[in-house]
Amino acid sequence: MADCTYPPGQRIPSVAQLAAEFNARKWLVRQALDVLKEEGALYSLNPRGHFVCPTLPAWGVLQP
Repeated sequence: MADCTYPPGQRIPSVAQLAAEFNARKWLVRQALDVLKEEGALYSLNPRGHFVCPTLPAWGVLQP
């Protein structure tokens, strides 16, 4: 998100895909996605997946 790999409105990869890409456990990826949802960076549409919010939160790390 910070480097616009996943621009606003785009669906992000599945938990399994992210776990494989980052060599992480699925539970850890789910926990990270939950934090991003709580912070307003992601939203989910069941069963379609997780998407980047159209307006990202005002975090210094996410500012372009």
